[in-house]
Amino acid sequence: MAQFHLDCPFNFVWWLQHKVEVGVQAAPGEQNLMDAVLERVKQQASPKLFQMFAIYALKGWPVKDVVRTLAVRTTQGYLAKHCIAALIKKEIKNLRRKNN
Repeated sequence: MAQFHLDCPFNFVWWLQHKVEVGVQAAPGEQNLMDAVLERVKQQASPKLFQMFAIYALKGWPVKDVVRTLAVRTTQGYLAKHCIAALIKKEIKNLRRKNN
């Protein structure tokens, strides 16, 4: 089974998208970090923003379907991924700093 390290938020998003599909596992010790990061980000972001991120980035919906389903603008769909990825990056740094 493939493993990777959480060195950027996009690895985190990729892992969330593919963990079931291709059996990708986090490196030892990274699973708890990923769970904590996702939970903290959910608490910080607005529910609508996180929902857009989850549908677009994690479930892999095309942005046009997200926009139509949630009745938002296209730019909001792209912005949701950008904002949540920034929060993920911040939380990874914060949690790693606390653990060191």
